[in-house]
Amino acid sequence: MELRHAWDCTAESTAGRALNQLVLEELGFPEERTLENFVGRGNEEALQRLETLVGAAPEFRLVWLAGGSGTGKSHLVEAMCRAMRAWPASAVRWQDWSDAARETEFATMPFLAIDDVHRLFGERRREQWLMHVIDVRRHLKLPTLFTSGDGPIGYRCALRDLRTRLGMAEVVWLDPLSDEVKIEVLAEFARARGFRLDADVLRFMLSRHNRNLGRLMALVRSIDRIALAKQRPVTVPLVREILREAECAQGG
Repeated sequence: MELRHAWDCTAESTAGRALNQLVLEELGFPEERTLENFVGRGNEEALQRLETLVGAAPEFRLVWLAGGSGTGKSHLVEAMCRAMRAWPASAVRWQDWSDAARETEFATMPFLAIDDVHRLFGERRREQWLMHVIDVRRHLKLPTLFTSGDGPIGYRCALRDLRTRLGMAEVVWLDPLSDEVKIEVLAEFARARGFRLDADVLRFMLSRHNRNLGRLMALVRSIDRIALAKQRPVTVPLVREILREAECAQGG
């Protein structure tokens, strides 16, 4: 979690410390990620491409999600694994390549997603492992999802055969949401929860908190809960207190 200002946390009551921990827990755990709650404005084509995998007949497809930080790659990895009824086992971190005992398991999962797959490139043993996984999954006709910051042609592989295999990937580009879209989404999210976020509050949130939309929506949930608990209107001073309390809880 990114909080951009330091606060004085020395003079807090027991009740305040308890609230701090609740705030930190709320902000640290965004709601369950699904295809339905992915904000796909500007990325509708990418979302449609992924949805074609859900419920489709078994076939080998290698889909590559490419986009910078904050474009929703991690959201879509979790969402796709849930949609394919394979969460969380099939969401593999790139570091897991070294787990030789699970190599066969990775290769034969009904659905497999490898986040930050580009981190495997440039070292022959890692690339051989990845090439083996792709070959097995192609033989068994199993869908596969990779994510990275760039498309496959943006990276150099030590193994030419791996470059050839990655050339089969359907590259799906994700664009970041503009601040204007984030503000619209957050305002609508608040309205759905029964309260209003004014423009000055929304601008303050974007300037003082992690700009990841999932984290911002978690902040909206905290604002809703704490405003009700304190019987206070939703204003910039209240949001400032919530962020201060979260940082104090984070710092212990």
